[in-house]
Amino acid sequence: MRKILFAITVLVLVFAIFGCTSENQITGNAAGVSGPETIEPNYVGGEASCSDSDKGMDTAEDGTVTGIDEEGYEYSYRDKCVGGYILVEYYCDGDQHQNKNIKCDCKGRICN
Repeated sequence: MRKILFAITVLVLVFAIFGCTSENQITGNAAGVSGPETIEPNYVGGEASCSDSDKGMDTAEDGTVTGIDEEGYEYSYRDKCVGGYILVEYYCDGDQHQNKNIKCDCKGRICN
């Protein structure tokens, strides 16, 4: 009995310390917070820039925008599904990253 209580206590502590994540959890720029879709802030200096691996608003292709923000920090945001019915599509507008929520049947980071 003590071993079972100890195991349950350890599991509760692990979840309390590390939490649990979900593929459909709102993270990154769409929610205004950092999350698994972002890299840690890294100051590199230089001019603002933006590059999109799927070349813009392409809901049929999983993409990632990367670059340097106005303050000189690197960023990276990957397209993602939220709740299975919204695609958060990241894209570049000049040297700035943007995102748009698109209603669709969203699976695997693309609209089906």
